[in-house]
Amino acid sequence: MADILTPPSGDIAAIGGLRHTLTHHPLGMVGLFIMLVYGIGGVVTGFANPAFYSNPHHPAVIFLALFPALILIAFVILVALSHRTPRTPQAPQAEPVAMKVAIDPANVPSAVASGLLRAATTKTVDGEIDRTVRDRLGQLYQREVDFGYCLLHEVTVLRDSKPGLLGTFRVRVWVEAIDRRRTDLRPVAHVTYRVGPNFPVTTFCSQDKASQFDLWLTAYGECPVLAEVKLADGDVVILRRFVDLPGRPLD
Repeated sequence: MADILTPPSGDIAAIGGLRHTLTHHPLGMVGLFIMLVYGIGGVVTGFANPAFYSNPHHPAVIFLALFPALILIAFVILVALSHRTPRTPQAPQAEPVAMKVAIDPANVPSAVASGLLRAATTKTVDGEIDRTVRDRLGQLYQREVDFGYCLLHEVTVLRDSKPGLLGTFRVRVWVEAIDRRRTDLRPVAHVTYRVGPNFPVTTFCSQDKASQFDLWLTAYGECPVLAEVKLADGDVVILRRFVDLPGRPLD
């Protein structure tokens, strides 16, 4: 389901990136075709008999002379008729993806349909909520607010999910202040993370305030992340984040 992010070596990555760029992009395919044609042309002219060089109207000579002009015309047409950079469906989209869910207006509770500041469940249980439950949730909620920090995550798609093929996702999890106007993380001493058992290493500790105590993963599926956040005064709170992925990949 998931694996720790392990960057490849520089040489392998460079060769692999060049091969992928040439074979998964229309302009790269055209470039490879031009190289192939001129390679064959070089072999033909290099091993031709002397009579070849005395015949300026030989079909091979005419072809080699006209081929650059044909390629130029093809490029002009391709660029003129394309409104965006050509890209094949197989090319990876290594871009952060906003995780948005389309909401059916028919499913919106009437209490919040007006657009005013409201909160409601789809189907509310009849009767008053037990006072003990109200008080317990109120205390827990206030503790979360007073603690002042939460876990967030963002996802980059490395390879889209397809039926029978799991996608690959790069995930960053970090600590952030609940109040966006508060950016001071100095009260945080360190953060200890726990991830799923499918990772080779499951527990990590970070003291890096500059990176917001972030955790990086390469994942093939969704998983929960726990974080023990310890403040300088000794206060400790467990934060939870379920790492959901764009497109809800198939198992």
